[in-house]
Amino acid sequence: MRIRWKLLIFLLIMVLPPILAVRWYSIRETRVLGRELAGGAAATMRDTADRELTQTVNLFAEAVNDTRDVLEMALTLQARETERLLADRPPAIEPIFFDADYDRRDPRIGVLEPPRALPDSTGEAKPETDIPLTADHLVFRLSPGANREAALRDAGPLTRLLPLFRVIYLRHDHLMLWSYVSLENGLHCAYPGHGGYPPDYDPRRRPWYTAARAQGRGVWSIMVDANTSRTIATLSLPVHAPDGAIIGVTGVDFPLDTLLLESDLSRRWTPAVRSMLLRPATAEDGDPDAMVIVATRDYLRLGQDWKTPLALDRLEKEDPAAIRIMRENIQAGRQGVLEMPYKGVPSVWAYKPVIQDGLTLAVIVPKEVITASARHAEASIIDRTRHMLRDTSLFALIINLFLVGAAVIASKTVTRPIARLAKAAATLAEGDLTARAEVKSRDELGDLARAFNDMAPKLLERVKLKNDMALAMEVQR
Repeated sequence: MRIRWKLLIFLLIMVLPPILAVRWYSIRETRVLGRELAGGAAATMRDTADRELTQTVNLFAEAVNDTRDVLEMALTLQARETERLLADRPPAIEPIFFDADYDRRDPRIGVLEPPRALPDSTGEAKPETDIPLTADHLVFRLSPGANREAALRDAGPLTRLLPLFRVIYLRHDHLMLWSYVSLENGLHCAYPGHGGYPPDYDPRRRPWYTAARAQGRGVWSIMVDANTSRTIATLSLPVHAPDGAIIGVTGVDFPLDTLLLESDLSRRWTPAVRSMLLRPATAEDGDPDAMVIVATRDYLRLGQDWKTPLALDRLEKEDPAAIRIMRENIQAGRQGVLEMPYKGVPSVWAYKPVIQDGLTLAVIVPKEVITASARHAEASIIDRTRHMLRDTSLFALIINLFLVGAAVIASKTVTRPIARLAKAAATLAEGDLTARAEVKSRDELGDLARAFNDMAPKLLERVKLKNDMALAMEVQR
């Protein structure tokens, strides 16, 4: 192998391995750093999403609490005013219209307005009822089997509820469907005035009435409205006589959508978000370790008959440990965030107690929605790392090619004087004693070339001397 190639290989061995080692180390560390940055960014974004979800459930829980406060205040005013009117028994202030009068469109009632349109859980505006109504009058109804004469004695004083009902309704018409008072004697008074009652409707048998009467306090209920067949939420409160005896129940009906607020949640997060009201199950529910779904969008689609009690679902026990943690936090009045499947979909739950008896607002967001942005950030960092590695690899390749070229040039620079010296020596060996090596450097190779050039004249003199001596000896003979 020629010296030039040996020298080239030597130079490459001395230069390339350190460069390749440094390059390998930089690639490895860059990838590790990229994964760490991506993982850190993903974790940070997941933590941020959890905080935003907690903030969201706090805001919407506050909205639910505000709704509760408004309804409870309105209900308390209704109960106190009803108790006062039934105790003082002032005369009627307007004609008494029964539901039958509305059904046959009695001209004394005046013009009945079309139903209002309220946004449902999807954000679409839909009529809250297809029953025409009026904000100018009350409606009275006698329950089946009621004593008409005894009931009518209470109807006159109850007409004075109209101003209170009207003020509450007009100020909070986006919340309320019906306001009403039902008495033990079978008289039912509601606002706004409307017809459409089923013939066998008896408010005293409705869950909102029986629960409030049995518990003696305000009670929340979820049921199907007898007039509209729409799933509604009801808040009811007992009405007392001066001696403390319960003589009736007053209540407020409002669309279930006002508690779920899913249209607002969809705009804030994604259409896949769900909300519901939960409460810990009791022994009466059959499974005290379960969580009962009190209100959910699914109930709006059931379309059950108003006589059929609304069957409340329970959370599927896909993760019993998570449900147990949720129950413990709710019973302790604490809010929380946890991961738990919902109908087989990995989800993140944020929940906060909002109403009595452990009633809790829960917001469920598919985990895919929360981790999508984190995965996007992670993929972006990894992609950027790959681009950086590609660019640095290209730069390193250019540097390596430059070094190879430099090594080739360096080897030629070193071996070219040797080649010229070898050529001059070969010429000299062929008998051309005038051959000289070209001297262009002042290094050891230059010294060798100069020594060769100094040797050639001396060799020529010796050859001439040898020839002269040979000629002299020939002459002597």
